[in-house]
Amino acid sequence: MYLSRNLEQLKEYARDRYQTDPQRRYGILASSKFRKVREWGVQPARYNFWYYGQWYEAPRDDPRSCCQMNLAISEFGSQGLELDLPILCWGPDLIWNDDHWQVKVGRARLVKDPEKIRMNAYRVLPGDYFNQMT
Repeated sequence: MYLSRNLEQLKEYARDRYQTDPQRRYGILASSKFRKVREWGVQPARYNFWYYGQWYEAPRDDPRSCCQMNLAISEFGSQGLELDLPILCWGPDLIWNDDHWQVKVGRARLVKDPEKIRMNAYRVLPGDYFNQMT
């Protein structure tokens, strides 16, 4: 796992790493609760984004391919699908604080366990990578 605040550097790394292997998939994932992700130059897929299959499977030169890295999908679009190299845009809704995860819960809702829901959203995004961190 690599950590960076330079998205362009991460994109370049992904392209270079899999340059000779067109079957590999890489793309951008972001929490649906990361409201300011656009400020980092990341365009989130809208809630009615319907071509997730094409995003994962399209050839690299296809504008809808995840490998174009021009669109981020959320935990809702990434469930059950995997990338060889996910670039995860981590939001302020889940922060590592000394020795534990600190969950920022938004508006009060009638949700039984909002912290668990937020943790599970990040578990879905990068798959096994998050599980290695917890």
